[in-house]
Parts: sequence; structure tokens; C-alpha cells
Amino acid sequence: MGEFLVKAKRPSRVCIAGPEVPMEMMSRFPRCAAMAWRNLLFLLLLVMLSPPLQAEVSAHLSSSSVALDELFTLTIVIRGQNDATPELSKLQEHFEIQGQARQQSVSIINGQVSQQRQLRLTLLPKHLGQIEIPPIQVGSEASQPLSLEVSESAAATSAEADSQAFIELQVDHDSAYPQQEIILTVRLLMAEGVRGEQLSVPQANLSDTVIRQLSSNRSHTRRDGIEYQLVEQRYSVFAYQPGELKLGGVKFRGSNGGSQSIFNWLQNPQAQGLSARRVLRIVSDDVAVMIRPIPATFTGKHWLPAKNLQIVENGAGNNESVISGKPLQRQIMLFADGLTTAQLPNLEFELPTGLKQYPDRPQSKETPSPSGISASRTLSLTLVGSEAGEYELPPIEIPWWNTETDQQEIARLPGRKIRVLAASGTISPPPSTAPRSPTPQEEAEPERPAVAAETNASGSTWLLWLLAIGWLATLGAWYLSQRHDPAQKPVNAPTVPPTAPPTPEEQLLQQLLNAYRQRDREAARIAWLRWGEAQWPEQPPSNLNRLSKRCRPAVSAAINALDRTFYAPQADDAWMDYDPEQLLKPHNRKAAEQKQEAALVPLNP
Repeated sequence: MGEFLVKAKRPSRVCIAGPEVPMEMMSRFPRCAAMAWRNLLFLLLLVMLSPPLQAEVSAHLSSSSVALDELFTLTIVIRGQNDATPELSKLQEHFEIQGQARQQSVSIINGQVSQQRQLRLTLLPKHLGQIEIPPIQVGSEASQPLSLEVSESAAATSAEADSQAFIELQVDHDSAYPQQEIILTVRLLMAEGVRGEQLSVPQANLSDTVIRQLSSNRSHTRRDGIEYQLVEQRYSVFAYQPGELKLGGVKFRGSNGGSQSIFNWLQNPQAQGLSARRVLRIVSDDVAVMIRPIPATFTGKHWLPAKNLQIVENGAGNNESVISGKPLQRQIMLFADGLTTAQLPNLEFELPTGLKQYPDRPQSKETPSPSGISASRTLSLTLVGSEAGEYELPPIEIPWWNTETDQQEIARLPGRKIRVLAASGTISPPPSTAPRSPTPQEEAEPERPAVAAETNASGSTWLLWLLAIGWLATLGAWYLSQRHDPAQKPVNAPTVPPTAPPTPEEQLLQQLLNAYRQRDREAARIAWLRWGEAQWPEQPPSNLNRLSKRCRPAVSAAINALDRTFYAPQADDAWMDYDPEQLLKPHNRKAAEQKQEAALVPLNP
């Protein structure tokens, strides 16, 4: 910590206090060493016992008057031992904090330990007028209050400022209907040297208005000889109530001038450039769209204002044939331009008696583009005919409102005819035992003369007498045999019970077994649903998930395994590990008992 000079008879030598002094020098100069150690201890005690400087907080501004769009600096200096954090909540009532920079130093001068911290805040005024900056509290200490004059920017009202950056709003319709798509285009034009944040989302004055962004592009354009950077964003707007719709409130905040960023300036506050920077705060004007009521001439069940709407079908063709009990696939697709999937109606239609339908979950999709939203819904279902015959699928009609022509139109899916053929191996109804009535042809046919019969009658008379004698001889022999063995009784032939036709449950089980043996998922799904319909005819389950919830655990596990194959990314074969015949044994026993009871011959008919 210090140096001491000691005079001796020999040439002067320097005695350095501290552990670095060699031991032989200490032994050679005992007085010098002792004095050096005493001085060292004295200096250390002086530094340790000297009181630190009292904590003090001060603040100063880079300028006492600024413009509304001008950045300035507030510096807070904290001296002494004070580790508290400055309280800045009161500042945020009048200013926006754009950046912060911190600096800390410790120094010892004449035995005095000095600590100092600096906090530099880059601020932007929120309003005009004389602003009193309250004291900044740092622990138990506080800075002095300051005063700042905020004035209107001279460039804020000039044409030059307007040419630096501006926002344009444009809509594709001046009037529209509720739930009709309105395309809103927002353009931000920035001159060279302007930098800033992104645009804010447009706001609407009518409640329940849906605004969705479609696209965002950047390019360059020229206006009045000035080169601009163009940011164009498109939005899809759906208003749900009539009235005047105002769209606007798009905000942009940027800056122009200066070559330094705020971060670089905070690292080097002595550099020039930020003082010439000005903040640009721009708010767009509003655009208005008149939302008209729904036309009274519209006759549809669901209000559908669209640019285009179509309904098409894949699968079942006209006059297509299918075997009874076999599934027939049908896929109906609804496409619309200018509607969302939430606006598309559910596809509902009635089927003739004898046809059952098993729909899958509808698949919906939306595709946004700069020109608007396109939506689609696909319904896949399976048709099963229970009885042979010809059936007509009814047409599907969906009224909608064409926003391009401003009139109602109807999307039509024409009807289809399908023929259900009788399944091979089915039991035909037994022939009728009632006497058959003669056909008109038989009644009209005249009787033919029996000439040949009369000619041969005389030749066959002797043959008839021989047959009569043989019959009498046989009858006599039987009578004699009965007299010799009177105890013998006739043995009745065993009665064979009539064979009852298969029950519906047996037929359904056979369909299930065939589907599992053929590894046909779709046929198995249809067979399970038909089995569920037979169990709960009043409220048949519409899908496998609902069916599984009504069954006992073993059957439910098999149905769920099959259902997962239709929705899993990769279908597995775990569903084929189950045996429907074993799972449905209780139902089979009940069906067998019913069949046996039906086949018994009543004792007292």
C-alpha cells in the first residue's frame, strides 16, 4: 500500500512493506521492517474504519423541452451504498419507456470509498403540456422533482411528415349483408429511412364482427415521385348484425432520421444521431360499410351469402345395383367461396324405407387466400339395403344468396336410383297350398275330344279285371296275418321336427363372421351397426363409438379396436384378434332358445 525510504550508512535502499520483503532483509534491517508493518496496519485500519459516503439520489434531463414525437433521456444517479431498485411506475403515467441502460462504478480517493450507479432511461412523451416528473424513489432515498415542456411537433402538421409514412384502407364493397365476406385491404407506405413496428389489427365498431387476416406482403411502389416501401395486408371481415360498420383504428409507430439504433446509442450515449430521430405515430382513418338486412325474398332454412356454392357427389351412381346386406359407399361434398366452415349447413336428407344409412364424421376444411376464404365439407356415408327392390335417393337442394348477382340461387344434387338385389342363398317363401285358380288362358281353352281313349277302352278291360283280383288276394293275405299275431301293434314312424328358418340375429352373426374372415373392416363396421340396430331398434346407435358404450366390456373392446382403424394414421390389424361368435355367445343362446320354442309342435293344437 505504500513505500518508505530509510537512511543508512550504506547507499539508500528501498524498504517495501508487505509479505514480499525478503527474510534476510528483515533480519538486516529490523527497524525498517517493524516500521513498515506498523504503517501498513494503520492504513488498512484507516480504510476499513472510514465511513462511506452518504447515499444520495439525483436525476437530470437531456433537455428541458421536447416535441411530442421526440425521444429524450432521463438519467438517475445513485451514490453511496443503496442497492434498491428505482420505482418507475409513476413515470409510465406520462411517458413510454423505449430503452434502459445501466452503469456502475466503485472508487477509493484519499481513503474514501465511493460507489455510484447510473440508470439512463429513453422516454417518449404521451401527451402535450407541462409535465412534472415526480421524485424517483430508490429505497429510502428519492431524487428531486423535474419539469418538462412537451410541445406540438412542427413537422407533425406539415405535408412533409404526412409523406414520410401513411396508412390506406380499402374495402371491396360499400354495402353488404350480414355474414357476407368483406375484403379489407390495409396498406402502409414508408419513405426511405422510416423504420418501425408492425401494423395493429383493424377494429370494428359493431359487436360480433369477425376479422381474420388472409395475407401479408411487402414490396416497393412509387407515389408522386417518392419511393415507398409498401406493406399490404388483407383481412376477411364478417359482420353479424345490420347497421353502419366502421373499420379502422389501424396504428403504426416508427421513427425516421438518425443513423444509430437505440441500442447502440444506449451503449454509447456520447455518440450523435439519436437526437435527430423522431417517432412517427400514425392512426388510420375509418372506412364505412353499410350492412343491410337479410332479404325478405330468401326462402332457405340457413342464410348463406356466398360468391359461389356447389354440391357434388362421388360414389353411388344412377341405377347402380347392390346385393342386399352389402354396403354401398356415398360421398357428398359441399363447396363455398366466401363462407367459413362454421357457416356451412349440415347435410341432412331422408331415405326411403328399406334403406339404412351409417354416416361418418364430416370433414371440414378452410383455405384462406388473398381473394377470400373458401370452405368445404365432406360427408361420407354407407347405404345398406335390407330388402330387395328399387329405391330412389331423394335430391338435395340448398338455397343460397349469390352476392355477385344479388339474388337467390339453389344448389342441387339430383336424385339417384339404386337397385338392391336379393342375396344368393336366401330362403325363398314356401309355395302356396291353396287351390290355384285357372288362368284366363286356361279358362278360354276349349275341351279336346277323347277319341283315342274310347278306342283303347275295350282293349284294356281284361287288364282291369286282373288288377282287381290281385288287390283282393293281397287284402286277404294281410287279414290272415293280423289274426295270427294280434299283439303286434303298428310302429309309428319317428316324427321329424320341422326346420325353423334362421333368426335375424343368426344372419347378423354370420355377416360378422364373414367380415372378420375376409378381413373387411367396412363390412365389419356395417355388420356391427346392424347388430346394434337389432338390439336397440327404438334408438339405434349411429356409429361404433356410441355402440361400444352400450355393450359389455368384452364386446366394447372389440368394437373400439375396429373403430380406431378408421381414424388412426396407420390402421392396424388388432381388431381381427376378436371372435364375434365367442363375444356374442349370450345372445346366441337366447336366440337358440327362441328358435327351439318356435320349432316345437304344440300338444294341443
